[in-house]
Amino acid sequence: MIKIRLAAIICVLALAACRGEAGSIYLGSANDAPELPSTISDDMAPSPDGAAIRFVDVGPGLCVVGRLPGGHDFLYDAGHWVGSNCLAAVRELVTDGLIELVVISHSDADHIGELDDILAEFDAGMILHTGYERDTTSWQNAEAAIQAQEARGATIINLADTPLVPGEVFGLGQAQAVFIAGWPEWDESYSDPGFIPEAAERRNVISIVMRIEFAGRRLLLTGDTIGRRLDDVPGACRDAQAVMVGRHPAISLDADILLSAHHGGDNGDAACFIEAVSPQDVIISAGHAHRHPRLSTIERYLAAGIDVDRIYRMDRGDDEGAGEWDTGRIPGCSDSRGDDTLDISIPADPNQTISIAYVDPVPAC
Repeated sequence: MIKIRLAAIICVLALAACRGEAGSIYLGSANDAPELPSTISDDMAPSPDGAAIRFVDVGPGLCVVGRLPGGHDFLYDAGHWVGSNCLAAVRELVTDGLIELVVISHSDADHIGELDDILAEFDAGMILHTGYERDTTSWQNAEAAIQAQEARGATIINLADTPLVPGEVFGLGQAQAVFIAGWPEWDESYSDPGFIPEAAERRNVISIVMRIEFAGRRLLLTGDTIGRRLDDVPGACRDAQAVMVGRHPAISLDADILLSAHHGGDNGDAACFIEAVSPQDVIISAGHAHRHPRLSTIERYLAAGIDVDRIYRMDRGDDEGAGEWDTGRIPGCSDSRGDDTLDISIPADPNQTISIAYVDPVPAC
């Protein structure tokens, strides 16, 4: 029998009592998921509706908003500290005032920049974060917003206090979110001798990695997890991604769509990780900073057999010079925020095709 964590029970009770509606989040094993009851509620019944997932162009940061059948919503990371594009997307897609699952991959400001503004307008059912503490203004604002949500009845899973087992499942109606990896701090024993992460990489490597599943399709969200070092040897397979590859296929990495780790940086997706995920499509949330996505990263995707036309960059036209992927580069272009947002539509019918399209067909440059 599957043991349901106390946190999940608290979450369901909190959602039912404090939000005025029954929650659907549960935790269990991805490889031994609980069977649906013989009599299921309306929001668990087969629906003609599909899933709408938006990768919001927040510049050099990350924000993913998902609207799932039955009124179930999720937020994975909360955008850059400059701008309000993530909040605007939440306002458009979340129509009932409740984001059932909020996942903050890690504590960098380009992933939490709008969280306080979002949680000032919307309630959260459950918030999952690493628990890694910072002294930045963005983190202090985010932490205050999380505490305020806890006071309002949200369940908070802080990995520093409540470790999760890889493979645990968060139910979202007909969809589910599977916890693949994440740490409150990095264990150096996972790193190769001589390749211990430096300070910034230590904050990235602990990123919470989640797999969203709906209608037989899988989307892997990677935050800033790392599998290499900058300018590492081509076949390097290190740190968090090496750990995840070592657990695969027991904790499967296989996905149709991959969010490129660390904005397409060279220390992001390792060849071993790309091979394990085996995606058809790759989305790169990059902006005008750090020469992302790196050409070396794209070369690893292409070597794995991914079609160049199925690699979607969210900084179309950007020109940062040597080292950046040069396909589509427009000389002198400094990519703007907001013009490269991507919408993914996943039909409820698994025989129908996934649609990935830019909201604005033509970039600003």
